[in-house]
This record gives sequence, structure tokens and C-alpha cells, in this order.
Amino acid sequence: MKRLFYTLMFSVLSVLVNGQFTVMTDITSSILYAEESSVVVFYDDFETRADNTILAGQGLWVQEINSMKTNDNAGDMRVNPINSGVENITYYNETFDGDHYSQIVVDEITQFAWVGAAVRCQNGSGDAYIYSSDGTDCRLSRVINGTRTDLDATGTAFSVTDVVRLEVVGYNLYCYINGSLDTAIDGDGIYDDSASGSKLDGGWAGVEGRGNTSASDLDDWEGGNM
Repeated sequence: MKRLFYTLMFSVLSVLVNGQFTVMTDITSSILYAEESSVVVFYDDFETRADNTILAGQGLWVQEINSMKTNDNAGDMRVNPINSGVENITYYNETFDGDHYSQIVVDEITQFAWVGAAVRCQNGSGDAYIYSSDGTDCRLSRVINGTRTDLDATGTAFSVTDVVRLEVVGYNLYCYINGSLDTAIDGDGIYDDSASGSKLDGGWAGVEGRGNTSASDLDDWEGGNM
């Protein structure tokens, strides 16, 4: 996997790819992206998004199933779910390889209100892989037509400021918290879904939640190809 670093200084976005700097910005949507062969990274801190508004339809965000929305907390724009008892999944409609990742930062979290990362979202069919937590429990799940099946429900609960990342390579799902594999998931942080008749291919990276409260929200989303 190629290495890619990005820096934000004085409102200038710089990308270092294989020793060369490239600047590519979409200021109106706060997206940083870089391309070098198969390396693609997208980023959204949500700061330019409208407050208290459905995320889908803002910039390139698209609803997979149900809704996530923005909320301004003391000048910091964040994203939270708004439907209880169901999965809320929104994906970023850029070009992703089949092998990609989604990463979030947990800003707030409370029991019974879940937030997480989603991969292989399937263009509005209600399908995705999700890695999510409500601060008490944590699960890696497959969602088909909006119905969640937990692949492993014994993950490490997320905490405020955690950097949570879900990668999919082939049919292996890699679950990370703060750069380390969450070994509570399947013993090593890696779940092999290849034997499932419901395994997912292709798709997009995005964000996920469950509940109707801004007491659990996420920020600083990043997604890209592996």
C-alpha cells in the first residue's frame, strides 16, 4: 500500500505523494483529495455544511438508507444519526476501488446512540459493512436491505476522540481504533466474510449511525482506496 501524507496549514492544503507535493482542493466542500496511481483520499470536516440539515445532498454525500444530519456544537460542525431503531448510512459519491476504507473521529458518544464507519455502501439498496459503537458496546456488522446482521458484537467500545477506521480488502474487514487493530473483533481485528452468501462487492465509503440524538456524533471523515 502506498504511503500518503496530508497537511493543513494557513488554509493551504498540501499533499505529499511519493516525495512530491500536489495541491488539489475543493474549498466549497472542504474536501481534500489526492491521486497517485491507485491512491485516492477524500476528507470532509463538515465545517462548510449547513447546520441541522440532512447530510445527503450536501456536496457529494448520498443517502444509502435513512439519514445522518449535521449539527453545530459550539462552532464545530459534526454529524449524527436521526432515526432510532434503524441503521442510518450516508456515503460519499466519489470513485472508490472495491478495496477501500472509511475513517471517522468520535466527537461525542452515549449509550444507545451509535456512530461508526461504513464501507461497500451499495447505491441506495440499504447494504453496507459497518463498524460502530455506542460507547458501551461495539459491533462489526453487515447490513442488507437495511437489516443488520452482526458479524462480531464483542468489539472494543469507542470513546471520545477515538480515530475509528474500517478497511475492506477482498472480503477481509479490518477494524482499527487509534491505529491499532481492535483484537476484540474475531481475536485479531480481522473478519473474513468470504464464506457468506451475502458478502458485498464494490461500493462506496461513508458514515453510519443509529439513534435520534446529537449526543453521539462524528467528525473529520476520511475515505480512500487501499
